Amino acid sequence: MIVKRIHNLDLFRAAAIILVVFYHVTQMLFSGTSLNPQLYNWGKYGVELFFVLSAFLIGGLFYKQRTSVNLFKFWLQRVLRTYPPYLIALFVSFASVYFARGETFDLGFLVFFQNFYQEIPYFLVSWSLCVEEHFYLFFPLIVFISEKFIKKLYFQLGFWIIIAALPTIFRICFGDVHQEEFGFTKTASIFRFDGIALGCLLSFLVYRVRLNIKFSFFHQITILLMVVGAFYINVVFEKSFLSYCFGYTFLSLSLFFLVALLYYASPMAISKRKFIGILASMAYSIYLTHALTIHFVVKVASIFSLSPLIASLLAYVIIFVVGYCFYHLIEKPSLRLRNFLLEERKINYYKTLPLLEQCYQLFSISDRKNNT
Repeated sequence: MIVKRIHNLDLFRAAAIILVVFYHVTQMLFSGTSLNPQLYNWGKYGVELFFVLSAFLIGGLFYKQRTSVNLFKFWLQRVLRTYPPYLIALFVSFASVYFARGETFDLGFLVFFQNFYQEIPYFLVSWSLCVEEHFYLFFPLIVFISEKFIKKLYFQLGFWIIIAALPTIFRICFGDVHQEEFGFTKTASIFRFDGIALGCLLSFLVYRVRLNIKFSFFHQITILLMVVGAFYINVVFEKSFLSYCFGYTFLSLSLFFLVALLYYASPMAISKRKFIGILASMAYSIYLTHALTIHFVVKVASIFSLSPLIASLLAYVIIFVVGYCFYHLIEKPSLRLRNFLLEERKINYYKTLPLLEQCYQLFSISDRKNNT
């Protein structure tokens, strides 16, 4: 299926990867300097942009095909899309820590369980990919339940709102803002799927309810102020319990409105720039490779006594080059393999996989006669 690119959302994705890379470069290369962390900590919330956008786009694809969805094929598509590049990046990351400090391999990384550890031992950036992979696994089942057993659209809307509120409840009841290690209460999916749930809610409103919104200039300014305010609250009050419990929710909600605004708005001139499209396409490859690249630059900066500023500029260049190479050598071939394997005339799931055919019959979402 050919998916029409939405330039404004490409800009949103490009902004997300820029924020994440900026945060990690500045955090690692300016460590030990007098630079105030609040000047760059806002970059780490770029992952929330990825959560909202990914859920909206994947949710949209799912809702468009909801009358004839094959869950097995949906899951296989997502595995073949994300898993091969992830395995390559994981292997390189593990090899580096194995030779550097004799780290042993953790099998939890193969099933995306590392974000539930009290402390993630290596390849720390993979925690957010774990959250997304858990979304790919459970989202279709949630849609199936809501479509099968909840007949009214406004009840389904309430269902999604309840799901979106669950991470806040989990953080209030089970979270720990004072945990020092980078793991569990900061990374576990149950605490961090606010953006995922709200992205799904937006896809439900756009593709299921067929909501069509026109944003006035006042609405646009209000949304932008919400986004800025949400970033400010999360950065300045990061250590507070209230910010930990409600900050992610407020930020994800503001991004919910921002994605809706960008989706319905006419394409902005900057979003049509070729570089934005390239950066958006390479976002996954850059995400997988940038942390290890920064570690390499840290070593180089130490050997040659480079200033943090020069080292940072060098890091940005190398991150782009490595991401570009990874995209063309690993990610794109992986996508071509996926498309080849899943082409209907090359694989007929219903004839070759009788057991999975039964699962398909069980989970396929049939079109309702009385569409509310």
